[in-house]
Amino acid sequence: MDQLTKPAPDDLLTERLGFLANGGQTGQLLHALDSSTSPLGAPAGWSTALKTLMSTVLPVKAQIVLFWGPQYIALYNDAYAPSIGNKHPRALGRPAVENWSELWDDLEPLLRGVRETGETFSAKDRPFYIERHGRGEAVYFDVSYSAVRKPTARLAVCCAWSMKPLSACSSSAARPFCSNWARRCRRSVSRIRSRP
Repeated sequence: MDQLTKPAPDDLLTERLGFLANGGQTGQLLHALDSSTSPLGAPAGWSTALKTLMSTVLPVKAQIVLFWGPQYIALYNDAYAPSIGNKHPRALGRPAVENWSELWDDLEPLLRGVRETGETFSAKDRPFYIERHGRGEAVYFDVSYSAVRKPTARLAVCCAWSMKPLSACSSSAARPFCSNWARRCRRSVSRIRSRP
């Protein structure tokens, strides 16, 4: 190939990052992702499977988060970002345990179960305790966690969801969750106090 027909380095990079087109603000953040800050490395070097999946997830208007690989690296779209409050954009491209530690005892078994078995988990009004605006909140989500597969392995867990804020802990349906929430708060405070 001569110099006139050989693609320029910038053209090659644009081609390798084309999957981020129509990705909104999150696509722009991924485009600028410092490869040293994510276990996935630079988006231009991601696998074809991950690029294809993200080119589908990014423009969707529903809240979607992808937990990629055994570290459950969080990748999501613009619609999902507000649901995690001040965890965005810090959580983008990072292992989920780093930013969802307050609910990891609840979330990790769900993700692992889907990834290991390939069985979809779905629930209506699934309660979660999440810290997202500098304080803990009790929220209900309609969730569907599904395995992302290739012929020889399960690569990730894809989650589509919608959030339903919990208005008060006074309803009989909310009481069991609120008790669990209070227990988690006490556990979190104990962990913080025990740190050097």
